[in-house]
Amino acid sequence: MELEHKERGADSKAARQPRASWHSKYKVVWWLAMVVFAKIVNAHPHQFKSGEHFKILHNVVRPSLPEEKITPKDQSGLTSGNLKSTEKPQVIIFFNYGCYGCWVLNKDMKPWQEQHQTKIDFQYCPVVHNSLWEKLARFYYVNKALLPSQVEDEVFSSIHNQRRKLWLEAEMINFYTEKKISAENFLQKYKSFDVDRKIQKAKEAANAYEINVTPNIIVNANQKSYMVNLAMVPNLETLFKVIEFIIKENPNS
Repeated sequence: MELEHKERGADSKAARQPRASWHSKYKVVWWLAMVVFAKIVNAHPHQFKSGEHFKILHNVVRPSLPEEKITPKDQSGLTSGNLKSTEKPQVIIFFNYGCYGCWVLNKDMKPWQEQHQTKIDFQYCPVVHNSLWEKLARFYYVNKALLPSQVEDEVFSSIHNQRRKLWLEAEMINFYTEKKISAENFLQKYKSFDVDRKIQKAKEAANAYEINVTPNIIVNANQKSYMVNLAMVPNLETLFKVIEFIIKENPNS
């Protein structure tokens, strides 16, 4: 009886083995397919296509950005769709501290940005979808004004790792007092006309480019505007290659 039970157990185990083996083979095949796809896309940038890997924005009246320096001479180009504030291609990163995907992008964006800093004009623009995100956008502009070094990584990590509620005024003040900046100095900047103006410009920019999701990237090059985001590419490496492709090739379709 015991022998029969063992034989049945062995038969049952053998019967389950093909399924486990098939599942493992399926995972291997899927992984190899993804590797091959990534290599094909990365090795052949000419395969990047409008409507698939990026989107061409037609008839966009390019707005001035909150932190963009534009001289009076440049103003004539704003309504024609040709922003003349810089001769370099422009990459605008639309984001918000409350967006997890923006945190993921930020980690790899900085090293890539440093490699192209002299050739590309990088602009960051917080998106204001609701009142909570508006508070985080204000926090961003205060950080840019009062903190000498970039704190984006710290802020993203505080929100998404440490679960700090940095959209609450009291928690923002705690963040600043930890850095030896008084609550009075923080609140003076947080509620300033300058920050109000930048928030309004950020809203106008997001509306002009029809930003509905974050993170989202706009590339302005050779009098054309393009959109690319994480939903259009398989990974961040490809995202950067698409941006480089747009700037180099200036695709029309």
